[in-house]
Amino acid sequence: VNQSSCTACPQGTYSTFPSAASILSCILCEPGKFQSGFGEFECDLCLAGTYQSSFGSIDCTLCPAGMYQSGMGMISKLSCTLCDAGKFQTGEGVPDSADCIDCPVGSFSKTRGALSPAACLPCGQGKYQTAAGASDDSYCVACPQGTYQTGTGMQYNTSCQLCKSGTFQSGVGMIWNENCTPCLGGTYQMG
Repeated sequence: VNQSSCTACPQGTYSTFPSAASILSCILCEPGKFQSGFGEFECDLCLAGTYQSSFGSIDCTLCPAGMYQSGMGMISKLSCTLCDAGKFQTGEGVPDSADCIDCPVGSFSKTRGALSPAACLPCGQGKYQTAAGASDDSYCVACPQGTYQTGTGMQYNTSCQLCKSGTFQSGVGMIWNENCTPCLGGTYQMG
């Protein structure tokens, strides 16, 4: 046995014992902690956005995309929280709910834990929507009477087009100019 130097405790362990005589003095890091170095005196807590459920770990597992986790020293994937409906998150290991990205104006998403902006669906024809982060289609507003709108994902009420002069329309959320009815004889509409 070579006694000219001491052997460092391996990664995933620590030791606070002076004059230790065997590897048995090296203690496995607990769940929620890790140690990537050799010969260390303590284990580090897993950072926000990560967790570790095993003993003796050299790193922590990132929370998956579509989730966040703000605590330190977490021991389970269950500590990762889904981003709210109306939001998405493409990255892993996200430490804060503020890092969940709002669906853009003109769209919505009912999905919690969405992984990409593709989960954000455009508001339908005859509707518009003015706020980012909408969680369902009830945030899509029908174009008012006297207007129609043929596109999807519209962001402003100005996308609702007026019926042309000499026509009217009494419904809301109309999608074609054919929904505009010609005025009858003896009446007019200036538009």
